[in-house]
Amino acid sequence: MKEKFFEQVIRLRIPIIVLFIIVALAGAVGRQEVSVNYDMNDYLPPESLSTVSLDKCTRNLPETKAWEK
Repeated sequence: MKEKFFEQVIRLRIPIIVLFIIVALAGAVGRQEVSVNYDMNDYLPPESLSTVSLDKCTRNLPETKAWEK
C-alpha cells in the first residue's frame, strides 16, 4: 500500500510541484487581503472580566495607553 503511494508520488512529482507552487502563490496573494484586528476588546463580551478590568484601567489611568494599540 505504502509503496504504491510512493510510486505514484514519484511518478506525479512534476504535477505535485506545480500544484504546490500554485497553492503557495494563492496563499501569498490571499495573505495581503487579510486584515487583523489586534484590539482584544472587540472580541470579548462587555461583561467579561477582561473588558471590565480594561475599562476600569482606562477610567483610572487615562494617560496610560499600554493596553491599547
